[in-house]
Amino acid sequence: MELVVFKEPYRYLIDEYLLVESQLQFTGHPQQCLKLVSASRTPILGIVDGNLVTYFDLHKEEGVEPYSDNQNAILVRAFSTDFRKQGKGYAKQALKLLPAFVKKNFPQVDEIVLAVNVKNVAAQELYKKCGFIDHGERRQGTKGELIVMSYSLNTSDTVGDVKQALKAYIDATNTHQFQQVQKLLHEKAAYIFSDQSCKSIVDIQAYFERAWKLIEQEVYSISNVEWLFIHETSATCIYTYHYEGYHQGQFVQGSGRATNVFVVEHNEWKLIHEHLSTQVQ
Repeated sequence: MELVVFKEPYRYLIDEYLLVESQLQFTGHPQQCLKLVSASRTPILGIVDGNLVTYFDLHKEEGVEPYSDNQNAILVRAFSTDFRKQGKGYAKQALKLLPAFVKKNFPQVDEIVLAVNVKNVAAQELYKKCGFIDHGERRQGTKGELIVMSYSLNTSDTVGDVKQALKAYIDATNTHQFQQVQKLLHEKAAYIFSDQSCKSIVDIQAYFERAWKLIEQEVYSISNVEWLFIHETSATCIYTYHYEGYHQGQFVQGSGRATNVFVVEHNEWKLIHEHLSTQVQ
């Protein structure tokens, strides 16, 4: 798929684009959207093998103002997929290509915003899978209540978020409740401990719960954190870990070295790899 800005030679594709009534209750037909084009509103086409499969507008300034206080944000509106092309993953492809497209064509933009009808559950799930986050903002639209979702393009936010993700992971570990830890883990997370490797969430859970039973009232902490690499979608750090608690009624403590690898999934940092080793004396 290729995302392109509308030009007149593409007009025949717009005329052939099909939306049915069930779609039109949530969005507008591209023919109507083209009548609203302005200096701040740009029509975007998703093209596959010469066919128009998805359409949406990118709207800056007055378009995004009702949904965000960020002057550098841009709004996705009138997003749709040709009825005959549904079920082939084209909407997801377009949304996955969107961040890079915006960075290239709208370099001043640091946030992508969209508003989805509360009744359009399928679209909500799609946007979440493509990295858009619901921060609890709601607006009233002409067709009902809207959920405002956003996708940050700000690299500085990325740096801050991954460090917060590490802190959240340590805090979750100290709850001694694996469901809290799992919220921070990638579904394909793999761990290497000094005595065992775990390559599934089930194995990781078993190891955590066994360790919590072995060391009662354990308190886990880290120090000397060094970030080796931070990118928009992945980050790696090393640190010293410390634990203390009670084993068979006796106070025990220890430390070791750790490596953590985080990746971005659905616009959230997730831990995908941890390697723990005992402290070298």
